[in-house]
Amino acid sequence: MAGGSAIPALSRLGIGQALVFTAVAVVAAVLSLAVLRAARWALWVSTFALGGQVGAVLGTASELAVGINPGKATQLRQLGVDPTAGVLINLAYSGLASLLFFWLSWRWLRHRANRLPRP
Repeated sequence: MAGGSAIPALSRLGIGQALVFTAVAVVAAVLSLAVLRAARWALWVSTFALGGQVGAVLGTASELAVGINPGKATQLRQLGVDPTAGVLINLAYSGLASLLFFWLSWRWLRHRANRLPRP
């Protein structure tokens, strides 16, 4: 999504915002390739980032409850996205990432418990 947003951001928000979207897309691509190659550092970074999405779910839900920041709403409109739809998409992505984090944590804890010696 970041890569696809970089192009409209260039013409509608300026080069600074386009560079931010591009940087996020490049970092995500590099991290994805490292995860595919099972690089330990990438797996830890990804797991940590997934865990942070729990906070994003709470923040996004509260944003829907109290109202979307006017600056963010303006930026989303300039990109051609309805602000409420944009926040709901963010909530869905963050929710899925949180579920993945909890699943990975559960598997790790279960694996660790199976490796501990029994008394």
